[in-house]
Amino acid sequence: VIPTYPDLETYVYMGSKVLPGIPNAQYKTRLRFHVVNLGSDYMAPALALVPLKKPQYRVKERLTIKAEIQEDVDLKYVRLYHRYKGEPSYQVSSMTVTQDKTNPMRYFAEHRYPPESMRVGTLEYYSEAGDGSNTTTLDKIESVEILSEHATISKVASGEPEKFVVSEGNSDGNLTQLNIPAGSVPKGTVLTARNLPTSSLPAKENQAVNVAVEFGPSGLLFNRPITMEIGYSDEDGDGLVDGTNINERNLRIFWYDGFEWRNLGGTVNVASNTVSVPISHFSVYGLFPAGDLTAEEVRPKEKIITPNGDGVNDLAQFGVSGSYEIKIFNMFGREIKNLVNVSVWNGKNEDGETVESGVYLYQVKTPNFRVSGVIGVAR
Repeated sequence: VIPTYPDLETYVYMGSKVLPGIPNAQYKTRLRFHVVNLGSDYMAPALALVPLKKPQYRVKERLTIKAEIQEDVDLKYVRLYHRYKGEPSYQVSSMTVTQDKTNPMRYFAEHRYPPESMRVGTLEYYSEAGDGSNTTTLDKIESVEILSEHATISKVASGEPEKFVVSEGNSDGNLTQLNIPAGSVPKGTVLTARNLPTSSLPAKENQAVNVAVEFGPSGLLFNRPITMEIGYSDEDGDGLVDGTNINERNLRIFWYDGFEWRNLGGTVNVASNTVSVPISHFSVYGLFPAGDLTAEEVRPKEKIITPNGDGVNDLAQFGVSGSYEIKIFNMFGREIKNLVNVSVWNGKNEDGETVESGVYLYQVKTPNFRVSGVIGVAR
């Protein structure tokens, strides 16, 4: 029995004929039905907008409004009504509709705003769907804030596993975001992110930074590493970063210490046009073409750290990413700190106490190499 409407039922009867001589066995078959309603259409399309990934977008970002529709006959149209707050009337745009291949009564609709048409303000919108006989119009008006290109966006940390979507770029896939494990930052921490104009930052070996993002609170040291993904643009799919001759596979993530760019490495995903790396603190991060990490890039630039909590030279940053281990020893060879996939040392031992002034040894171990050296602590 296939229910069509609450007060109507459709019955389908099936039978089979077994011919003489057919072996005695079990047989299976799969039947597919396409129900066509030849009577009046009493049901309007069931329409729902898909929530956006974040409440704020920047101009030049990829903003796509999506909807899902259930319709028992044939869906004729889906429209999007949109305007900037304060405008007297809504513009009407047809949404692109595709049918679910696994469920012919389910449809997906979307409208992508051209980046050049976006401007600063509050974008208000609602949707409408019709099947020729009935129309469904959503009463609730949704809204999204459109910010300037380099505006700061924020998110309050929940303490649970979550994503902080910073930018959806200007094409499919090149998403910049943080993947935050539970307990990485204290609950209630206000996380911030800002796309920086690349012209405002120094070059590295005469190479300008390709993409730059500033995360805050600046200098915040995480309890557990956070995975950062920075997106880059390759809309034509030729393997080169758009507008450059940079091979996308050579992109690496660097962080800026206030004086120079320092290589953290990173993993390039050519399918999603992103470079990812685990990070241990917030700072300014950017994309540059580079080769594999060298021993000198792995070693911290800080020869002496002063972990007194003033926010200046409080920690040593190792240029390493992926799977690794950093061991800190005192001058007697006793291990005082073991860092697993954490690339900074803040001068504390395993008990969370700041170590005494002196010289300490470090050993960095990855699946591919080992690097060792010394670092001083001055309290």
